[in-house]
Amino acid sequence: MSYKRLQYINLTALLPKHIVVIYTIIMSTLDGFDLECTIHNLLKASEIIDPSSAQYKSESQTWQAHRNLHPKLLARPDSLASLSRLVAYLADTDLDWAVRCQGIGDASAKDVLISLAGFKEFSFDAENESIIVGGGMTWGEVEEKLQEQAPGYQGKSEFTVSLPLKLDIDH
Repeated sequence: MSYKRLQYINLTALLPKHIVVIYTIIMSTLDGFDLECTIHNLLKASEIIDPSSAQYKSESQTWQAHRNLHPKLLARPDSLASLSRLVAYLADTDLDWAVRCQGIGDASAKDVLISLAGFKEFSFDAENESIIVGGGMTWGEVEEKLQEQAPGYQGKSEFTVSLPLKLDIDH
């Protein structure tokens, strides 16, 4: 007679039904807790927006209400190092996550939504007559910065599939 080693034992079948219900409730709350603890170790507190925050609604709202998956956590990294750590962690998980910038207003996820709103850098290169803008800037913010740092220039956007988005400026 040969024996097979068990890979998984369902002990809940041996417990009274009310204990199984309590166990299920505890485990379902720990899933979200695990997620938050891990991300809190990767990011600064100022880079994490939870659903109870006043910022959460505006940062996670989609253009189409039915597309909003109400993420458990909203991450708003403010440096490439933070963004890199977060994406590297999420890529190795089964979590549902998405990245949102000003041009992708319908991006949403069940677990983690990454907002690029913290990336507001702007630089104007007068010699090459070009600008570099952060993924968190709106076109209105780009136009304001252009007027401040490059008076006399006007921007016209050009849609491209690759990043960064090209913005030609006319003098």
